[in-house]
Amino acid sequence: MTTLGTYETLAHAYNNTSTITYPIEETISVGTYKVIDQDGLQMHITNAIDGVTEIRFDADADDRRYPGTFQGFEFGMNWTHPSFIGAFLKAKRTPGQHFLGDNGTAAYDAIVDENNHLTVTLTPSAN
Repeated sequence: MTTLGTYETLAHAYNNTSTITYPIEETISVGTYKVIDQDGLQMHITNAIDGVTEIRFDADADDRRYPGTFQGFEFGMNWTHPSFIGAFLKAKRTPGQHFLGDNGTAAYDAIVDENNHLTVTLTPSAN
């Protein structure tokens, strides 16, 4: 099974990035967990036996505190092309449209709905 990496590797990289506001647990069991539920931001991580298969962020698209959280994985894991935060910003400017990217390791999907709710999902690359 293709994954984004082990949870422990992802959590360590994320927690050691200066842009984050909300650290996450260093380890979790197999399953889907809400690892952040703070100030309107929720982050869910699905951890399989082989590693993480999905990271999903949900937030108000206008709250300026959240881009640093989104960048925690992008910077921590050196996932810079295409830009995760770039997909978020494009989605924010064009509600209702999905913005997709794939950097060979992580695939990105960002959308802002009619209620200004942002959802960004990271999954393993199809490439």
